[in-house]
Amino acid sequence: MSGKLVGWLSYVFIFVVLYGVFWLAENYFSLFEKYFHLNTFSQYSFYIIAGLMVVVVTTIVFILIKRTQIKRLNLITFSVKMNLDKSYRFVQAPSGMSASEFLKLYFSHLMRGRHKERYQAILNKNFPMLEINRNNELINVDGNSTLLSAGLKDGDICHVVGKPK
Repeated sequence: MSGKLVGWLSYVFIFVVLYGVFWLAENYFSLFEKYFHLNTFSQYSFYIIAGLMVVVVTTIVFILIKRTQIKRLNLITFSVKMNLDKSYRFVQAPSGMSASEFLKLYFSHLMRGRHKERYQAILNKNFPMLEINRNNELINVDGNSTLLSAGLKDGDICHVVGKPK
């Protein structure tokens, strides 16, 4: 599975659907009036209370969907060695992710660190490429191929090398 995880647009969609369900339940079945004695509140208070209830339910549903999606991903655990500073970082990535997507995500993570200027300078001069180091043999990974189709396995060591622009 290499699809995108649910995002904020999905959260809004779930919210709208659940708010509609709450509204229908109240208007057609008067559930909240029967069970929560909301007839003492104004109609605006009902919408605010229903909105807060829907936010809580939406957040729970959203978290459950996201956790389910993450559990379904076939993750590969491997280490990445930067040739620049010889540092190793252990990562997990979906097997269906392309190498170019992985490198984009990887460098966006590195850019949030304290050496972002160094990595930005490298990206300005080079195209990052992924190489798998297996049995002292370097296997170049095409940027369009998925990590699984490139032959990446759990425990592999990869190098990020730069191809001059």
